[in-house]
Amino acid sequence: MKKNFYFLFMKSTLSQSYEPNTISIYRLYEYYNSLYAIEKRFFQNSQCDHVFFTWYDSINGIESTQKSIQYEKSSILFNCAALFTQMAGICCDGKENK
Repeated sequence: MKKNFYFLFMKSTLSQSYEPNTISIYRLYEYYNSLYAIEKRFFQNSQCDHVFFTWYDSINGIESTQKSIQYEKSSILFNCAALFTQMAGICCDGKENK
């Protein structure tokens, strides 16, 4: 039951976070803030060793599973930075401001 709840929570938050727009960044931050609250409540003193976070490498698709909620949070922030970079690239569209 716990695993299914986490899976559904993560999927509902991140399912539409791949497009470079402000809604995607908002959803990632929402997930980050939820993890922050959950960490303070449940992840003190290694109480949740049975929770795993899975990511897939963007280049070769290899699955990586971690127990660390800090790694999960840093991955979220990395994805936010990647979306900001994509948004900046779309916004500038190769034109230089002089």
